[in-house]
Amino acid sequence: MKIIKFRNTDNPEKLEIDVIPDSAIQKSGKPFFVPDFASRFQFSAAAAVHVCRLGKNIAQRFANRYYEEAGLCLVFEAKDLLDALNANGKPRALATSFDASHIVGEMTPTDIAMLGKNTATLEINGEDTEKFTLPSAADFDKCIATASRYFTLKIGDLILIENGEWHNAEINSRVTARLGDFESINIKIK
Repeated sequence: MKIIKFRNTDNPEKLEIDVIPDSAIQKSGKPFFVPDFASRFQFSAAAAVHVCRLGKNIAQRFANRYYEEAGLCLVFEAKDLLDALNANGKPRALATSFDASHIVGEMTPTDIAMLGKNTATLEINGEDTEKFTLPSAADFDKCIATASRYFTLKIGDLILIENGEWHNAEINSRVTARLGDFESINIKIK
């Protein structure tokens, strides 16, 4: 299982794709322990679909056959380390792909037509902090078609589209992410 994460999907010239190793995946319910290799961490919510078929070079018009579930993911970054890596023109993997840096929420069967209409809510310590609309099915279809040109998609892989705001990861915070009324993620930051 791997994560293929997309950023800047609304601007093809600035599109970025990261392949995240399975060691970076952690299921919701377990706490996120702030690592000691950096001093400032931040997180963002991302929309995710779960790949349900094996595929390579998938045409965009067939991409919706390759996922049946959607959910949310929390993406953690070591902000100060990321800034230092970017300033020196180095790859960002050390700051973005460390162990347990991607908290994968519970997935729910999805109605493809509803993807661009569902609202996600992020709560920090019980307060609504952010609301955003999930990317549309066409957005996910385009990402799947793009990713499958370079990588074989396998059952269990996750396609992520980052679209949330960044928040500081403060110790002893409780973070909850909901997809409509469905609670996808509920974790404590330690």
